Amino acid sequence: MASTTEPSPPRTIESCLLTRHNATLESTPLDFMEPYTGPGTFAKYIYAWKGYTIRSQQVELCDYAVSTSLNAYVTQSVFLLVDEDIDSRRITPMRYRDMMVDNYLAAGGCLRTWKFIGTQSIINDDTRQLAWECLFKAQNIVGMPGLQEFSPNDKGYSAALYGNPFTRGIQHMLHKYQRQTGNAKIKKFTFISPCRKPGDADAYPRLHLVVELCRPGEDGYPS
Repeated sequence: MASTTEPSPPRTIESCLLTRHNATLESTPLDFMEPYTGPGTFAKYIYAWKGYTIRSQQVELCDYAVSTSLNAYVTQSVFLLVDEDIDSRRITPMRYRDMMVDNYLAAGGCLRTWKFIGTQSIINDDTRQLAWECLFKAQNIVGMPGLQEFSPNDKGYSAALYGNPFTRGIQHMLHKYQRQTGNAKIKKFTFISPCRKPGDADAYPRLHLVVELCRPGEDGYPS
């Protein structure tokens, strides 16, 4: 009898007939990562990063940045569906968690030392609503500078972790690549609102996310 098990999604850009291209990074958008990856002079910090774009023919699917010296990866934009409806047709069968792994490895990164995963300028409505609720409870003002950190022992951690596609996807990625990542788990994740910049709509201030990973024997490793 033939197996009814669905095949695993492709795990490399090339296997999905996608292409990777170098991209120019702007200087300031990655500065939200610096408090987490470690301080340094601005010039040294920005040159530690390299930018890339993933395309399906002429359609841009993903913009991201990698710093192997900082063990860090940042999603700058990602659009893998035809539209924003979660049930919409996928442009590629490749899941973004698999794309992140392939992107990081292709840049020369090591999964066993991968430590920081950032998401820049989040536009997903569910994630923004969740983050604003957390930030509002913390400071009672939406749109002002602020951050909200979640660790595994915190009340509301699971709801926040699984309540948005970014941390939920990273959790699935760590489960799928458990051996390759050295049993990495999420140590903490942080929503960051750096406040508005000129041109921001009042109801649409910027929002970033930083996820920090840890491994057995390291401080903060979840039991």
